[in-house]
Amino acid sequence: MKLLVEVSQGIGNCVQGTPLCHALWLLGHDVDLFVNQPQKAVKLTAEMWRNWPVVGRVWTHRSQFKVRDYDFAVVAYGRKLMQLLFPPGLSLCLRPSAVLNQSESDANVGLARALGYTGDTPTCFAGASGRDFKLPAGAITVHAGCAWFAPEKRWPHWKQVCESLRAEGRHVVIVGTQSDRSPERWEDAYANYFDLSLIDLNALLRQASAHFGNDSGVGHLAAAAGLPGVIVFGPTSPVKNHPNSRVITALAAPAHEGEEHDLVATKPVPIGRLPFEEVWAAIARVLKDPRRDPPRNLPERAQDSAAAREQVLRAIKVEEEADSRYLKLEGDYARLCATNALSIGNGVARDEMIRRAGAMQLELFEAKLAEGGKKARHKARAHARDAMRGGYLFRGLLSYLRAL
Repeated sequence: MKLLVEVSQGIGNCVQGTPLCHALWLLGHDVDLFVNQPQKAVKLTAEMWRNWPVVGRVWTHRSQFKVRDYDFAVVAYGRKLMQLLFPPGLSLCLRPSAVLNQSESDANVGLARALGYTGDTPTCFAGASGRDFKLPAGAITVHAGCAWFAPEKRWPHWKQVCESLRAEGRHVVIVGTQSDRSPERWEDAYANYFDLSLIDLNALLRQASAHFGNDSGVGHLAAAAGLPGVIVFGPTSPVKNHPNSRVITALAAPAHEGEEHDLVATKPVPIGRLPFEEVWAAIARVLKDPRRDPPRNLPERAQDSAAAREQVLRAIKVEEEADSRYLKLEGDYARLCATNALSIGNGVARDEMIRRAGAMQLELFEAKLAEGGKKARHKARAHARDAMRGGYLFRGLLSYLRAL
């Protein structure tokens, strides 16, 4: 199949979408990538995948591609533009509940598993330049900052960590952007590289021996480079945001009653509660055994065919349990989309696939509307619009009006 994969939101989210691309490619599909970010950032991000053999073309704007050139779309965690552009039933999107108990990378690869993938979650990929930073052996990178819009993610003890590393004779390299600098500019006491291009930053990370930092895109780039390390979490999820690495440790500040590891929660967990001693002990364990991320158990690339997809189709299992009728229908709809993808080339007409998806959108509408409330009505209207796009113009329109 000719697939279009959408990755979006921050750098870390986009990087965590790359194992999905790799898994789909291993299934034998031709994969193009759409990086859905603001135009000021997207060209730098997309540059990391321009020469990656797993993907063909890398798009940075909706105007660059035509939906009709693709058989199907697969949407990693984040925005879901492809769900709006492709007809109902011809895109497979990650369900919000998928990241409650696993990382984004694992959840994204779950979409490929729905289409027959059975290997390990591939490592993330981030291309690097050929720049040589001439780092001494054993050099360590530290990212003490975070996104400008989430200062709550900044752990306050990185200066103390760097002082301790220096006292042990370690060469410390501070990375990030100018906005990551502290007011007192303690970072100037160390080798530092601020505002590197992403491909230069990846080159630097590949030449380091370990990485330590806050929950940020840099941590996911470090994972893509195979570095061991420690990432600290407070108001964000150490489960969902855990880098795709078997040698990076996630440390989370303990939550008190009523607090959550969620930036938008009423009471996010304060990262300052995580003590220096606990983080330093984890760093010491990494430095004692700084092995890089080992290879994953990946299958050989398969030959995609209608017959191979038919075998996967027969093995699809139906989930019986769900917390609500709406969640049950969401699971049913995801399986329908996977079934549609696996049925391409097997005699099922495209119009029939779209029509079946439109009918299920009407069921989703009723289930969501029954939940009541402003947010439920908003989501119900989206299902009504998809029902109209799926061929149920009159019923979809009446449903939309009911949800106003």
